[in-house]
Amino acid sequence: MQITELAEQLADVDGVSCVVLGGSRARGTHSESSDYDFGLYYEESISVPGIEDFVRSVADPSEEATVVAPGEWGPWINGGAWLKVGGFKVDLLYRNVPFVRQKAEEAHRGVFSSHYQVGHPSGYHSFYLLAEVGVSQALSDLTGMFGELKSLADPYPEALRSSIIERFLWEAHFQLGIFEQTDFGSDPCYEVSAISRFISCLLQVLYARSRIWFLNEKRATQNLARLGTDMDDFAERLQHISKLPDDTLKEARALLADVESASKPC
Repeated sequence: MQITELAEQLADVDGVSCVVLGGSRARGTHSESSDYDFGLYYEESISVPGIEDFVRSVADPSEEATVVAPGEWGPWINGGAWLKVGGFKVDLLYRNVPFVRQKAEEAHRGVFSSHYQVGHPSGYHSFYLLAEVGVSQALSDLTGMFGELKSLADPYPEALRSSIIERFLWEAHFQLGIFEQTDFGSDPCYEVSAISRFISCLLQVLYARSRIWFLNEKRATQNLARLGTDMDDFAERLQHISKLPDDTLKEARALLADVESASKPC
């Protein structure tokens, strides 16, 4: 994959002010088959015909490609393209600079909101836009815009860290309290949803505690150790309760107490 060449071509599309490599490839947690995620930052508009021309010029001819306009994937994911290049999956993701800057500045102050979003089982939290900035690597940033955004993400904002820990510890307690009122084993569909939500809350706390950016739910538990956290056996315990064993409620309550204790200010 000629990342530099692709980035140069994308930077030439009308409206594109910055091209970044994001996701697991930027973070270093990727596998050989992982997607290549390219963020395309634009100020006012981006040329969809220009993106279509790019896709036609580089995409594997035997594979179907998709290009959409800004906003077609919702206000948070925005839009972009899916294609394959040299057998590798490539995702192009539009990012509107004024919108990203607004949400990044809010997150830096510890303010964020949560939203329903297709593809995000536990919801989309507005600080993910700042998390993307924190993880992504600039491939083309002629105006220096991305460097300015990066200053909001590095170092990890302490106000946001505190907000995430407080919000998701509260939600974990609330979710588990409701779960404990059910007749365990009698409603498996609900129980799967409830324990998944509980686990997602603890993951948010564990990532924020370690000042590591949380991007999405995929491999979030497995990556705890790979990203250099000192989480003891938390990842294994999260995976244990995700299988809904007979001791789920007991183990979930003990795990929550340990995560809460580990997250208290020193």
